Amino acid sequence: MTMVTRILFGLGGFIAGWFMRARRALAPSNAEEMIEEPVEAEETIEEPTIEAERAAPFAAELHELHETAAALREGVAALDKQLGRVGREQFKANTLEEAQQRQAQAALEQLRDLSARREADLAVLRDQLRADHSAERLTVIQQLLPALDGLDEALVAGQRLLAVKPALEPAAPSAQFTLRQRIEFVLGRRELPQLVVQQNGAWRESVTAWLQGIELVRARLLQALSAENVQPINALGEMFDPHRHIAVETAPATDGIAPGTIVEEYRQGYQVGDRILRASEVVVAK
Repeated sequence: MTMVTRILFGLGGFIAGWFMRARRALAPSNAEEMIEEPVEAEETIEEPTIEAERAAPFAAELHELHETAAALREGVAALDKQLGRVGREQFKANTLEEAQQRQAQAALEQLRDLSARREADLAVLRDQLRADHSAERLTVIQQLLPALDGLDEALVAGQRLLAVKPALEPAAPSAQFTLRQRIEFVLGRRELPQLVVQQNGAWRESVTAWLQGIELVRARLLQALSAENVQPINALGEMFDPHRHIAVETAPATDGIAPGTIVEEYRQGYQVGDRILRASEVVVAK
């Protein structure tokens, strides 16, 4: 029940109570007056005048009540209209607030989506940069492998050179070699002339020192590659693995060597973790 309805019900109850009081006031006060009415004709004739006089204040009060009721009805109608307007304005305000909340929530969700996409893009960019950096490092490492192969070949050639016993020629003079000639001798690109070993093996000591220097350079290069997780692939004595080895030649299997065993390595292979940088070139027993 609304407030307006309650006011109307209260006003109706007040008017009904007032009518009841007015009727009791206009009615005869006792039975004697009712008995005396037929006997006294003159008083009966004057009774409407008396009743009109007695009802006059109540009529004025009733008129005032009617005016008050009309004013109350107008006030209630105005109040109802005002309440309706306030309700509509409140509804509009609530609707506007809800719309603003929805817009704010949508904007917040968009910001979260943008942040998530930005984090995903940054992660992809970091992975791409890491992959590019790794690819660049592997490219540099692969470019260093031929230099390492040259050092290995120089060591093999120098060791082979030291294993040769030079022929002794009594009157042969000693020879002086340039640095370029020494490198060519060590790499096997120039034939070593038959010389006399003089001065307590000075030539052999010179070649040995040269090979030690090459060995030192090779060790430092391997150390630098090891820092990049580059490791040589084991080959000699291992069973042939097509994922890690390349068979460039076969050799007959001898006693104690099972078929498929690697008996010689032509070129060293290298790997980074599980990734093969270069497979080993080997000779396999057959």
